Amino acid sequence: MDFDFNDHTNYPFIAHLEAHAEALVAEGCALDDSAFFPLPQDDEESSGDGFFVCPIFLNAHEDDVPAEILARGRARCPSAARILGTIEGLKLGGYMALPPGGSVEARSEERDDDVVRAYLAVQLPDDERAQWEVGTVRLIDPRLPLGTSNTSANRRLVLIVDVKMGFPIPDRALHHWGPELPPEGEE
Repeated sequence: MDFDFNDHTNYPFIAHLEAHAEALVAEGCALDDSAFFPLPQDDEESSGDGFFVCPIFLNAHEDDVPAEILARGRARCPSAARILGTIEGLKLGGYMALPPGGSVEARSEERDDDVVRAYLAVQLPDDERAQWEVGTVRLIDPRLPLGTSNTSANRRLVLIVDVKMGFPIPDRALHHWGPELPPEGEE
């Protein structure tokens, strides 16, 4: 029997996030710029302003961020902290913003094969809303090159989670921005 890695029902946390989307979107949109700090980027990976994050859970990466930043994120986002705190296998979670005019060049990341990344759309530029509805989740494979830019007058905001699953996710199994991935080597 074939396993459909793009079938959201195989990832129970997605239904949980979407069931609580109204609260997560409202809380994210209420955050002002002081809630975010810059995500470290190599100079060649970003132009303008890169990603800014409001972390809520970092688990294994908590030593990389000062404790007061995590405490501040949890205090400012009590609904998200409560909702994310119930996700089994959560590796990290928080809000990620890209300011107007910001961009991040396509890049890939290392990750364990049994960890999936997902974004819940919170606030999107008009051109993205045509393809992705606020309050819905997209699966992301960070092993594939992915970049973005924000040409709108408002920040682009997503809730990001990495979740450890009970199964490996093969390379190129997730089709996050469309029904099909380009052929290998044509990203």
